[in-house]
Amino acid sequence: MKFNVDKENRYKTGVYKITNTVNNKFYIGSTSNNFYNRYHQHISDYKVGKREIKVLYRAIDKYGIDNFEFSIIEICDKDKVIEREQYYLDL
Repeated sequence: MKFNVDKENRYKTGVYKITNTVNNKFYIGSTSNNFYNRYHQHISDYKVGKREIKVLYRAIDKYGIDNFEFSIIEICDKDKVIEREQYYLDL
């Protein structure tokens, strides 16, 4: 999975998207920690078989982890991440 986040933003919080670069389907999530740690948590969860996000990890199984890209949708304060994530899910 490619981490498509600028150095100056990797330790910020907000809403992110993981895109399947084969079919352009995507997963939207948020982090109140930081983008860099959340990216690595997804990689770790996938590798150790912790499959809480079944749809995402099944897609990674099918298409291969190298066909996914992690990117920022919006940077926001920790107390707004869930609200902003819901905004993008509703969109």
